[in-house]
Amino acid sequence: MVSLLSRVHRMFAVAAVAALGLAVVACGSDDDASQVTTTMTSEATTIAPEDEPALEPEVVEVGAEIYYAGFRVDIVEARLGADDVGDGSTVEVDLVTENLRESDGVFPADEFELRWGDRSAMTSSFGDVVRPGASGRLTAEFMVDESFAFDDAALYAGTERQIQAMVPLSDPDATVPAAPITLEAPEQMVDDGQIEAAITGLELFAHDPLSRISTVAQQPVDAPILLVTVDVTMLVDSRYDANVMGDSFRLVLPDGTQISPEGGPNEIISGGETLRGVMVSFELDGVVFDPDELGEDTYILHISPQGPGLTDPLVELEFELTPTG
Repeated sequence: MVSLLSRVHRMFAVAAVAALGLAVVACGSDDDASQVTTTMTSEATTIAPEDEPALEPEVVEVGAEIYYAGFRVDIVEARLGADDVGDGSTVEVDLVTENLRESDGVFPADEFELRWGDRSAMTSSFGDVVRPGASGRLTAEFMVDESFAFDDAALYAGTERQIQAMVPLSDPDATVPAAPITLEAPEQMVDDGQIEAAITGLELFAHDPLSRISTVAQQPVDAPILLVTVDVTMLVDSRYDANVMGDSFRLVLPDGTQISPEGGPNEIISGGETLRGVMVSFELDGVVFDPDELGEDTYILHISPQGPGLTDPLVELEFELTPTG
């Protein structure tokens, strides 16, 4: 009979050899002459590398101005820093947004995209409600990876199908602002004996400035909004008032097509009275939002207020899309 001590020694020997991954033979007792072969194998284990460390902090003073969704936007500063949650990096962009419209607005910062190299990131930031003429502040945050660098980074507002604003963060002077294009207003006063009117302002916009929607959509690249400002005088001395509304206006395109306004006034005019600064907007399908690409085609604005004291009045004002300066 093998002693208990000998069995213990054999158990330790087998365990030690097995741990080395060698084929060993364990000797049985004197009563058991069989041999058992045990083979130990090892598998390669891949250890995941640690997360990439955050990029070195960096601050870029931008100071660029763009126009988007009815707001004038100052791109103040961009900061590269560590993500507060993980081990990655973020770029924070400080914005000051001024509401240029006549109604409350929300600036859609979530439509901003940060691009660098062949990569891009969106932000979930969204502005608060801003009153007409007031300004708001917000910070748009973008998650970036270790390939990010300000040298080739640019901030885009809107999609490629829209009239985009773009700010190269390392070269703010190359900004594409998508700013309104001011056009020459014709120096003409026209009347039909009942009403008199003149165009006092013409501008092309990347959005509809008369929109009452809180978050205004940016226009497609080939469909800017034409804003026409007019003065209208009722010449007839009538005890009845007349209506000057959106339906009082039509725009005749160069091919003869007439289109209705996107937005317009809702005013009352009395005999001998002049309405000043009346604004009406039209979508110009097929017109490129670029001062260098505007043609010399003639447009005609029809104005026909309606009222008991008027007999089918109609004033026709001609103009071209000629940028000022």
